[in-house]
Amino acid sequence: MIIGKKEFTTGTHIMGILNVTEDSFYEPSRLKNDLIERVYCMIRDGAEIIDIGGQSTRPGAEVIKSPVELGRVLPVLKEIKKHFDIPVSIDTFYSNVADVCLDNGADMINDVTCFSDSKMAKVIADHNAAVCICHNRRNSPKDSKLIPDILEGLQKAIDKARGVGIKKEQIIIDGGIGFNLNPSEDWELLLKYGQLKQLGYPLLLGTSRKSFLGGEVEDRLNATVNTTALATKKGYLFVRVHDIAENKAAIDALSFAMERPAEEAPEEKKGVSLYDLVTDVESGTKKVDLEQSDIMAEEQPQEEQPVEEKTEEVVEEVQEAPQEEVQEEVVEEEETQDIEAFKEEVRKKVDYKPGRGLPMRDDIKISRFGSDDDTDYSTY
Repeated sequence: MIIGKKEFTTGTHIMGILNVTEDSFYEPSRLKNDLIERVYCMIRDGAEIIDIGGQSTRPGAEVIKSPVELGRVLPVLKEIKKHFDIPVSIDTFYSNVADVCLDNGADMINDVTCFSDSKMAKVIADHNAAVCICHNRRNSPKDSKLIPDILEGLQKAIDKARGVGIKKEQIIIDGGIGFNLNPSEDWELLLKYGQLKQLGYPLLLGTSRKSFLGGEVEDRLNATVNTTALATKKGYLFVRVHDIAENKAAIDALSFAMERPAEEAPEEKKGVSLYDLVTDVESGTKKVDLEQSDIMAEEQPQEEQPVEEKTEEVVEEVQEAPQEEVQEEVVEEEETQDIEAFKEEVRKKVDYKPGRGLPMRDDIKISRFGSDDDTDYSTY
């Protein structure tokens, strides 16, 4: 996958969400007056693409017209491109907005409607730009089957893109979680997301803090990170998220675990190996909190009983404990030590502290936010 001057081939990468709106469903993602600082932190924390959105696409949101959307995203795009060397995506389904933004340095268009604008694919091809094609099932027949409908819609859009000259290596597809008919379909799509690989294109997964995860939007970070771990294990090329550092840490930790040579793991160890535990948690066959699970717990000293409560029977039982039980306890201790060593290695590999305490980067210029071009696009 080629986006701008950068090629993405393996691993899972982060598309960071930057909303230039007043009504996006997650308030902290909305840009205020902190553009340069916000983008700096996104890059520092691990974003490899910035996705600028000028209108909310949540269910029921008011659709704004293209001049308004362009007026929101264009100054932000130009300022980012002035100060940062990072691919920028524009989240729009308007071909005229895409055309102007691509003229001003945008590298990709993120179209959540599978080219509902008939001119969109040609505009992207003319600029030799990349595209994320996202399926939107909200207008699909209610009796259509989920996966066949998504595959058919994406394939038609892919055929259109290829037909006008968009290169295969410039296309990534998004199944459209959050754009289905109900939360049950979103969950079904998440569980079957890998089936979209049959189309032959890399996948982007966009689940960040979406309503199908349940609860309030402020409480959906852990669930989002879990889906990012799933994407990492399944080899999806991108995740589109609000919380960069937390999701980046999950990607790096799981990637590090997956890359461990098999010979590093103890061969004959009782209980669950660390790799198996991570795999089971990711696949959903086990819901385990690694910090609280027995396998991760350090051996805690037992509270000593008062002397008067120690009966002769208990003392005798301890003295006559079978040798094999003592051996089993030693194995558990060795297992805990091995896991603690692994955790320490992960800490060295993954040095992320969300939003705070990270080193400054000399290659990122800091300047005040403000456009140097007063071109009026309000009548475009």
